Amino acid sequence: MGVTDSHWAALMHHRFLKHGTPLQHYFQSSVWTDIKEHMSTISSNSIWIVGTGTNIKLWTDNCLDMCLVDLLNISPSLHTKFRASVADEIVEGALSLPAAALAVPEVASRVASIVLPTAPLPDTLSWLHLSDGK
Repeated sequence: MGVTDSHWAALMHHRFLKHGTPLQHYFQSSVWTDIKEHMSTISSNSIWIVGTGTNIKLWTDNCLDMCLVDLLNISPSLHTKFRASVADEIVEGALSLPAAALAVPEVASRVASIVLPTAPLPDTLSWLHLSDGK
């Protein structure tokens, strides 16, 4: 019996990612060398499904079908200054962004479409091109 695609994805996630972000330390791995070259492709084809929001970077992770920094056209040189998680902006069960961000209609409509769980669930990084996201 072979390893299923979801087992492979789980192994890669466990070994090379922390909260959906590639680990920065050295790996003695012939596989990682090839994978890290394609991390931007992986990121651009993945979306975060919000659970608690603790593992999702509010400004630079894709949880709105696009990253907030891209939706708001924020300069890449400023990205490192934005450190809030989605959990930091959940107020009374709803995602509450700064008024300036919500003044952009596309941002407001995407935020309004997010359904937050009523029970604490883990955040999930999902592949956009598969129906189950794994």
